[in-house]
Amino acid sequence: MANEPRPDRFKRVVLGFYAWIGAFLLALVLPFVAERMADSTSVPVRAGAVAVGTIAWLPMFVVVLRVIRSGDEYLRRLHLSAAAAAFVAALLLMLPLSWLVEAGFLQPPSLQLLWVASMPLWGLCLLVVKRRYEQQS
Repeated sequence: MANEPRPDRFKRVVLGFYAWIGAFLLALVLPFVAERMADSTSVPVRAGAVAVGTIAWLPMFVVVLRVIRSGDEYLRRLHLSAAAAAFVAALLLMLPLSWLVEAGFLQPPSLQLLWVASMPLWGLCLLVVKRRYEQQS
């Protein structure tokens, strides 16, 4: 009987999945709302655009942090190593990009685009780190 799953585990996993879907949709839709608000001539509406665009990603952070915190030490170590590798990779990609802008070869890119591009970079680093940990053991 010790190996039987708890009845609330399935409910918790499904609710976590719905939370992830909801956070993903907010992160997808609210930046477009904020972009339309940013085009306004009213200062309070433009300030609201900054708040809406920033708040759009907070639920995703909460969901990801809950997933990481609920994992064991191995999962936490994977995410920490992947986050560190993604941080370094993002910096190493932004450095030549900044020099390309400085030299006049490119127009300055959208910071929002750089932010969103760093998310798949973290996912890629997570896959690489996971594979490397599996090869070592």
